[in-house]
Amino acid sequence: MILRDLPGENRDLADALSATTRAGASRLQVPSLTWLSEALDPGELIRAGADAATAGVELTATLGVVNPRRPERSAALAELGEGSLLSGVGRVARAARLAGIDALHITVGALDDRTDTEVPFGEQLASAGRFLAEAVTVAAESGVRLVLKTHEEMSSHEAVALTDVAPGLLLGFSPVNLLVGLEDPVVAARRVLNVTHTLFVDDAALERTDRGFARHLVPVGTGVVDWKTILGLVTASCAITLDLHRAAFDVPFLDDGWLSYEPHASVPELLALSRVAVPSAPQTDASPRERFARGAAALGGRPVQDQTPGERGVLAVDTGEPES
Repeated sequence: MILRDLPGENRDLADALSATTRAGASRLQVPSLTWLSEALDPGELIRAGADAATAGVELTATLGVVNPRRPERSAALAELGEGSLLSGVGRVARAARLAGIDALHITVGALDDRTDTEVPFGEQLASAGRFLAEAVTVAAESGVRLVLKTHEEMSSHEAVALTDVAPGLLLGFSPVNLLVGLEDPVVAARRVLNVTHTLFVDDAALERTDRGFARHLVPVGTGVVDWKTILGLVTASCAITLDLHRAAFDVPFLDDGWLSYEPHASVPELLALSRVAVPSAPQTDASPRERFARGAAALGGRPVQDQTPGERGVLAVDTGEPES
């Protein structure tokens, strides 16, 4: 589970661990190490790890944005490194191990970075790749892996290319995000799964518009992502995480010039998505609570209100050893 998606306020770790086990999950992703301990206090971090272990929950955390060409997005991480982004990665990785965390999740930016005319996205990717080659090594010194999410700005092709530039970098595969770049989730899954650490589960409907598509978020199993096929491709070492996205995006591929920012887009994948797009999607998206309940049920858990404390589904699985 991701902390923000758990029902309830979950103002501290004890609440979050309780909600996680009630959901039938065995893995919890928190928004940052500073959420566990604002000052990254060793004693607090060790206690957090011990509490999670007692609850039978594996912790993982978000590291943040790593994009040297967009330093404003990485300011908090650089501050932890006294002005150095790389030192910030090292400090957080050391703190993570104290809490029993061996994976930190990162992104390169946001969707509008892809169409940035001042700093072309290709330059951003090249800079991020050079940085990640160092950052992966620094994190590994503490026994921590960096996991790059296929966020809305990131194609699966580009994500795999970054794993080539930064050996040891793993991926957090989020199929629902790749719809924004006109990627067929199953085709993308076959491209990335051999370097995937985490599979982020959500679903979306595609509505046809005058500009192309609109992505509407819906409960797992009711959208266009072929989860039966994708889940059949993953290995037991892949950490499966329910990830309820919030943003509704347009996919305006009919706009002049849009495809120039999406060079990976292909006719076969566009046709595949066109076949599952609908003339009109529901006027209101499903509530987060409904999406949570449907997602938990789809992945082997049960809605929280029906869950017996201490029971487990297969909502998350142990990551095991690093994948090649």
